[in-house]
Amino acid sequence: MYRPDQCPRATLVTLSLVHWPVMAIRTIFTMAEDCAHGVRQGWFEFVRDYGTVAERLVAHYFPTLASETGMRRRTVFARANADDNAWFRSLAFANEREFAMAFRELVLAYGRSSVRLPVLQFSADDLARAPDGLALIQRQLFWVFLKGWSVDEASAMITNAAATAKEARILADDRIHALADGDSSMAHCATTLRAMELAESARTPDCLSWKTMDNIINGQISWRDRDNAERHASGCIHCLNSFTAFQEMIWLRKEAQPLPETEIEQVVQGLRLQERKGLFSRLLAKNRAS
Repeated sequence: MYRPDQCPRATLVTLSLVHWPVMAIRTIFTMAEDCAHGVRQGWFEFVRDYGTVAERLVAHYFPTLASETGMRRRTVFARANADDNAWFRSLAFANEREFAMAFRELVLAYGRSSVRLPVLQFSADDLARAPDGLALIQRQLFWVFLKGWSVDEASAMITNAAATAKEARILADDRIHALADGDSSMAHCATTLRAMELAESARTPDCLSWKTMDNIINGQISWRDRDNAERHASGCIHCLNSFTAFQEMIWLRKEAQPLPETEIEQVVQGLRLQERKGLFSRLLAKNRAS
């Protein structure tokens, strides 16, 4: 498990004592390492690659936030930069998908602290009963629709089969409306956030790890382990929420376009960064000194 305060072996480059040119291989780990140390290059890459992801998440889950796009984006990244890059220094992740999930939590925390919505009273038991009688794939799609994504978006995230998503949407709509207190966009937003908060609080020791979710998606899991995971997830609101969020972030990251350089600079210039050398510059300097 990677920690930004530890130098990951995967990012190390053997530097010859002869001063040959060194081509630094940038990874999600070197980016996080640089961000944790307040290095501008790492923050530039972070904003470039995740700026549109942040905006898409905020616009989707918190449409009532009135701030203009650039302001919302700057606020999200400022939270990661606060307290001498404390968010990065506390991170632990094994791959970019896990990093993306941690970033999702950061964005949702910003939105939840900024938006004011009606408090709904349905319980975790109500939420668990809502998809009764549905097959596992239909339960997953129920959660995607509960989170406000469209049939086409759900199909891209979960099944790549539009017919399956359309059928599941018909089955899901009445169940979702039974949870919501009204048909307005604000009521649906409040229902989504209430459902996710209940699910996040329902974690048990048997719940699936991000690594297991990643293995399921990649097909790198035995049939027995997959069957056990699916049996658990089928009746677990925490795992249905987490697994669909995992697939959501894979899709959002795949669809995201890099921010234009001018927009990246607008964010980076507002951050508290120090003129520190990046990971590879520090390694090169250390090697030359020896």
